[in-house]
Amino acid sequence: MTIMVPSVPDIRPTTDLVRGAMFSMLEARGAVEGKRVLDLFAGSGALGIEALSRGATHADLVEQNSKACATIRKNLMAIHLEDQASVVALPVARALGGLNGSYDLVFMDPPYANASEMTDVIDRLVTGNLLDEGSTVVVEQSSRNRRDFARAGEMRLEQEKTYGDTAVSIYIVDHDMKELHR
Repeated sequence: MTIMVPSVPDIRPTTDLVRGAMFSMLEARGAVEGKRVLDLFAGSGALGIEALSRGATHADLVEQNSKACATIRKNLMAIHLEDQASVVALPVARALGGLNGSYDLVFMDPPYANASEMTDVIDRLVTGNLLDEGSTVVVEQSSRNRRDFARAGEMRLEQEKTYGDTAVSIYIVDHDMKELHR
């Protein structure tokens, strides 16, 4: 699947190698097919679109850059998935307040320079009832400045792999962790 990438500063598309490995890990867990997906810091939309092409039922793609949003829409139309997706043209922090329902699979791939806001985003996902027990959260970040988000709410680190400058961490929402910390 060829995805158009917008020429926008700070948009760093996930490489084919990393995307393929990520989806192999997720599919082995049954975390894609039939799932509702949220792609935060969507960029070109490659992660959300890949999930749809592998059987996810719906994807909300959140990206604040209007040029990138136009590219996401073109990518969705090129492979006839526009009816299964919504593009939200807002900063992630603002978009989270307007999303409804819960997601089974969340991708978070912010510009590496914005990684510091990730703890707040994860906290808002958990406290905003956007994640259910067993939801999967995938964080892509710099392997040089990797942060562990397992303590940020009710998530446990399930799997982690490093591919050069990129670290992929897979977390599972586990409400039992909240009970243990009370």
